[in-house]
Amino acid sequence: MPAFIVITTSNFYDPSFWSGLDIGPNSTIDASALNDQVDITITGNSIEFNVAGYNWTFSDSDLASGSFSEVVQFEGNDGNSTVGGSVGLDASGYIGGSGDDTFVDDGLDGGALDGGDGDDILTGGVGNNNIDGGKGNDILHGGDGNNNLDGGHDDDILYADNGSGNLIGGHGDDIVYAGLNTTYAAGGSGSDTLYVPKV
Repeated sequence: MPAFIVITTSNFYDPSFWSGLDIGPNSTIDASALNDQVDITITGNSIEFNVAGYNWTFSDSDLASGSFSEVVQFEGNDGNSTVGGSVGLDASGYIGGSGDDTFVDDGLDGGALDGGDGDDILTGGVGNNNIDGGKGNDILHGGDGNNNLDGGHDDDILYADNGSGNLIGGHGDDIVYAGLNTTYAAGGSGSDTLYVPKV
């Protein structure tokens, strides 16, 4: 069954906390209570915390049962979060804080990626994705599927990739690379550059 896991400053490093967890399909990790000194990395079979050069890593074998690949929703703290980059980690919703986040939706179903503040790199997968860079100088990749990309504030770079859908740069000086299947592309306010592929 789905787990709702709240990570705090008192439990993230504790092996007994992780050994009591069953991370089943469609689980959620909420790390918003951690301070901005904690950087988080979640891949398909592990979670890693980095604080001032010290690292704590927990893998699937440290859990009571289940797998980190079952995490489909994640809310980050104000540190730097990296989620994805391993086949099987399927995002229905990843939300970043004010750090510089990297989110990759590796699944087939599509989802929502929200970078929040900071300079983020957000990459959609095969499904239909809603990707919002938020504040900061962000890089957004639509992936495949019917996608909506919004750079938000500041100077962003948007790539349609192979998908269809809408690309909006938002506020700031943006670079927008439309694709052959792009439905709508606009830079928004600011001095923008729009690239349209030749047919």
